[in-house]
Amino acid sequence: MSAEFRVITFNMRKGKGIRRSQPELEEIVRELARRKPDLLLCQEVFHEHRGLSQSHRLAHGMELLHRYEPNAEYKRCQHGNATFSRFPISRHGNLDISTNPIERRGVLWTRVHLKAGHDMHVFNTHFGLSERQRLIQARRVGSYVQEQAEWEDPVILAGDFNDWTGRADSVIESAGHLSNGMLRLSMRDRTTWSTVRPLFALDRIYFRNLELLNIEVLRGAPWSRLSDHFPVQATFRLSSHLG
Repeated sequence: MSAEFRVITFNMRKGKGIRRSQPELEEIVRELARRKPDLLLCQEVFHEHRGLSQSHRLAHGMELLHRYEPNAEYKRCQHGNATFSRFPISRHGNLDISTNPIERRGVLWTRVHLKAGHDMHVFNTHFGLSERQRLIQARRVGSYVQEQAEWEDPVILAGDFNDWTGRADSVIESAGHLSNGMLRLSMRDRTTWSTVRPLFALDRIYFRNLELLNIEVLRGAPWSRLSDHFPVQATFRLSSHLG
C-alpha cells in the first residue's frame, strides 16, 4: 500500500441534496470519486427493501469494497451507515447505540488490512440529537473501540456526532484513547453544518496510532448543494513505530 491514505466522512442526507425531495446519487458518486478516498465513511445511507441501494451504487461507482448496516427500519425502506474501503475488509460488526425506540443509532465497525502485519479498525457512527443521548453514546463507542482494537492497533472513528456543545468530545477522547483531528483547525474552519450557514462542527475524524498529515472540511460547490453537511477529508500514514 501507499505510505499515505485518504479518509472522508460524509453525512449524505440519503442522497437528497440540500433542497431535493428525491434521492440523486450521480453527482455525489462523481464528486466523491474525484477525491479518490481510500476509506469513505457515510451516514444516512438510504436503502429501499426492493429497489434503490445507495451503498451498492456508491461502491460500484467508486470501485470500492463496502459494508453497510441499517439503523432505522421502516416498512419499505431503511437507512444506516456504510463504510467503503480500497483495502481488504476482514471483519465487520454493528453496535446498536440507540437510547430510545424512536431515534435509532449505531456504530459500524470494520477491520481493514493495510499491509503485512498491520490491520486498522474503522468505526463509523451517527450520534443522537440530545446531549444526554450523545454522552451515553460516546461512552458506548469508546468501550466498543477498546473491545475490538488492541492498544497498538491503528484506529479511526469518524461520522456525524451531532455534538454542537462539544461536551461529548472529551468523553470520546478519554473513553477510546483517541485524538480529535478537527482540533488542528480553527473553530471557524472546522464547522460542517449546515451547508447553508456553517455554525457547528458536527462531523469529525478521531484517530489513534496514526500520523495525521492533513485535514480539511470540503466547502463550497458542489458540496453546498449535495447535503446539509460538508464532508471532512483527512490524510494519514501509519505512526513511525508501526511502520
